Amino acid sequence: MGGWLCEPPLGSGGATNRGVTQGTYDRYRSTKGLAKQSVKLITSAEVHDIYESMYWDVARCEELPWPVSGAQFDAAVNAGPKQATQLLQRAAGVSADGVIGPKTLAAILAMPSQDLALRCCEERQKFYQSLVNRKPSLGVFLKAGRTG
Repeated sequence: MGGWLCEPPLGSGGATNRGVTQGTYDRYRSTKGLAKQSVKLITSAEVHDIYESMYWDVARCEELPWPVSGAQFDAAVNAGPKQATQLLQRAAGVSADGVIGPKTLAAILAMPSQDLALRCCEERQKFYQSLVNRKPSLGVFLKAGRTG
């Protein structure tokens, strides 16, 4: 199964440090009332807070069983929490509205978590392939020939 080598779309967040793009760091600092600065200066505490508050919490990973929570978190970081939730919902066979509500949670909890996590990865692979189909230059970011 192919995967993404770096964050799509190409160049959207600018420079990256510890997996946090300049764009994400700018938004984070703005919400804290802090001046913009280079992502090269990001602290460990800021990285932790960004991943927790902007991805883990927003994507409601704490409410999901493992390994679904891990797949959801990784997808949220790479594609955004709403897109990650839509991928999860498609994998769970519910309406993909990007909101984890009671129906989505019930469907998630009714499925074996290992199976659902694999389905999430398959949905994510389809999503990334659709991006490449629309913009072939993004194909350089797909891992070529890798399995497992």
